[in-house]
Amino acid sequence: MAIHMVAYSAALSTTVTRRAPVSDTVIRSSSTAFVLERPMHAVAAYAGAAGITSARISLPRSLLSPAYIRPIDVAANPVTDPNVYRIDPPLTIEPATDLAMEAAGSSGTLFGIVLLRDRFEPVPAGEAARVYFVQTSAQTPTAGAWTSLTNVLWSTGGIAGRWAITGMEIFRTDIIAARLILQRQLWRPGTIGMQAVGGRTHNMFSDGSLGVMGTFSTYSPPTIEILTAGTPGSTVCEGSLRAVRIE
Repeated sequence: MAIHMVAYSAALSTTVTRRAPVSDTVIRSSSTAFVLERPMHAVAAYAGAAGITSARISLPRSLLSPAYIRPIDVAANPVTDPNVYRIDPPLTIEPATDLAMEAAGSSGTLFGIVLLRDRFEPVPAGEAARVYFVQTSAQTPTAGAWTSLTNVLWSTGGIAGRWAITGMEIFRTDIIAARLILQRQLWRPGTIGMQAVGGRTHNMFSDGSLGVMGTFSTYSPPTIEILTAGTPGSTVCEGSLRAVRIE
């Protein structure tokens, strides 16, 4: 009943080859692929770089592999309404299977994202809210690695209870993606980031089509991890979660 986001990052060359996974504390990886310990389904993928020409998901045991990621983002950072590949029907990934991303390009650093789901849970009926967050002081993250945000202020006043997350958006000048660490949940759902508050991420991160991405209680709001490109500066993140009250 949740989404988990994994990422890849590596310098591109004109040869189509596997690109390195970003270290993940939930799903183990080798130097070239993630290796799942339970069945999951790939429901969406993103690949972007300044000089990217092609990208694909490679699964040795799938009849559909390689699954080409189309469209791709020919940009160093995600653009407004980024080119996210909805995988429909979802691609089943069996345990002990390499989940790799292969890519090629003339220049730039690949940032690849795959959204995994264990099972689909529809968005429940109930009171809906948008929960805002903002960092109260600037932070310099580690480029190309998941970095936990510090000094995050949540606007949870007046909305006590337990909430199902149905969408997410986040803004920062050098961001690629962000994901949530949730209490009582293994998986870490996430979203493609935007460079400025005037930007708009892909509508799948707001229209409820991913179902319930995870849950949280207002007394214990999520921890946010971000993935950034280039040489990150010292600045703040802000954004919001779409949520429905379940308790």
